[in-house]
Amino acid sequence: MTPADLLSMLTAIWLLGWAIAGAVLLGQRQRHSVLFLLLTHFGLCGLPLIVDLVVGPPSYSFLPGFYTASRDTTTRMLFCAYVALTPVVLYLFGRASASRHDEVAVSAPRVNRRTRRMLGIAVAMPVGAALLAPDSSIYLSYGAQLQVLGDLEQYHAFVNALCLLSIVSGVSLLLTAEKLSFRTFAFITPWLFASCWLVGKRFILALVVLGVLYVMWSRSALGARRFGFAVIVSGLCIGVASFVYQRTVREMTPRESDLYYTGVRVDFGRDPGIMQAIRAELDGPENRILEFRGESLLFNLAMFVPRTVWPDKPWPYAVYDTARALGLNRASSIGWGVTTSWLGESIANFGWAGFLLGPLALALLCRIGDGTGDPVVRYMTVNVGSLLMAVQLAAFWPVAVIWFAFCLRHYSGIAARHVHHVLVPRTSPVRLPISIRAANQR
Repeated sequence: MTPADLLSMLTAIWLLGWAIAGAVLLGQRQRHSVLFLLLTHFGLCGLPLIVDLVVGPPSYSFLPGFYTASRDTTTRMLFCAYVALTPVVLYLFGRASASRHDEVAVSAPRVNRRTRRMLGIAVAMPVGAALLAPDSSIYLSYGAQLQVLGDLEQYHAFVNALCLLSIVSGVSLLLTAEKLSFRTFAFITPWLFASCWLVGKRFILALVVLGVLYVMWSRSALGARRFGFAVIVSGLCIGVASFVYQRTVREMTPRESDLYYTGVRVDFGRDPGIMQAIRAELDGPENRILEFRGESLLFNLAMFVPRTVWPDKPWPYAVYDTARALGLNRASSIGWGVTTSWLGESIANFGWAGFLLGPLALALLCRIGDGTGDPVVRYMTVNVGSLLMAVQLAAFWPVAVIWFAFCLRHYSGIAARHVHHVLVPRTSPVRLPISIRAANQR
């Protein structure tokens, strides 16, 4: 066993310990969103290390950038240091204050009837949009809509946004229901299934599974032991769904074992992408993934600016990461991309400072979301944080925008009340001396 293999094994054990600690604390009813991110981090960065030690690393036959990074000893050791530091930063800086935590833990998830009606409409909107599509027949086959081009591609992006909104709304209905009854699940489940079908990607199924798991935990339907079992079952469900997806949509057979194994590792592990970002920093400025620091962050800020208005607008991070993985000299959209992680993207944007800024940004996100004291916002905080660790922001921007709007409304309200309290202080009534009050009472 090489020193890099030994360090990988120790790192995997370290991340597993953090994941177990997070699951135990969640089972004890601690409601810090960052604890869910500890589980996500192990699944995306710790479990792949175990698979590599047991099965062996993938060949990355069609991704030379991933192959070079994953075989470099210095890169592997820096990767282990980075992912081992991440849960420490998350836990130390991602938890809300104790007093606020206690207040959140006892708050009742109540919304008015009008809000629940709007959530119910949002749940069903993707189906209506699919029926009104220019060519609705593409949605009859699962995954076929991923091949759409031209104007229909823009419409499908709109349907995807509605599907994300539908899933968040459906889980929010479960979170705020007076009672988790069979009738409630029977109403919401078909719409959530329809959203998964319309999107045709596996991350949307993971989003639903995570949402249902969060509801069962938040509504005290799972104890410490049952919660641990539920996490394992959820992982198995996502794994089975991925296997079926590879066999049906991508039409891979067991004879293509090497290609299949590489595809699974790229889809579910974020280690090759993070290693590639580290290797790019080691190679020097001329070989960086991005053309300039902060380029993908600039795209996130200007995401809604049409490319016809700004022809040289930066691409999403996955475009640059995919070009590097394929060994292309110039980044451009090729219709598909490798899965990315904020942990790798932060290194590409900030350099070595990303080792700290990456996990620190996730920790701050959790503190902001938990600080609202709103159960729906806390659920969305878990979503946004976990998705940032698994995909790029462009893949789930509707959820991120809604989360930001809710947090902005909450904290702007607090700021307004604080300013009002400072500018218009309360005036206490004038209290007369005892002798004068006694004389007035005669």
